[in-house]
Amino acid sequence: MSNSPVNMMRLYSAQSERLYLNSTEVDRFLHAANDAPEMVRLFALTLAYTGMRLSEACCLRRDSIQADARVLSVLSLKKRQKRAVREIPIPAELALAFMSLDLEGGGWIGVIDCRRYRA
Repeated sequence: MSNSPVNMMRLYSAQSERLYLNSTEVDRFLHAANDAPEMVRLFALTLAYTGMRLSEACCLRRDSIQADARVLSVLSLKKRQKRAVREIPIPAELALAFMSLDLEGGGWIGVIDCRRYRA
């Protein structure tokens, strides 16, 4: 069982830094996001509700969103294959937020500058 994913998960980095937010920090993050401009709020909600990596969220495009099915299709950057896509379920609140947007073009859905995080 040494190859079990549970055995590979770490709460702390090699430098003893915590790798994940606790529930209080998530609540503070979401509270701050609610006061942000709409696209920043949506980006923050996407990160909070999906747990996806920042680089994955930055790669989201309009065609990544299947709001009616409540799913985001994400190009997985952790996989070693060229085009590994995974689907992440999203809550109704996030799906409704995506559906209410006037999305034009095929680029990133927001105003977040993701250039340094793209793979």
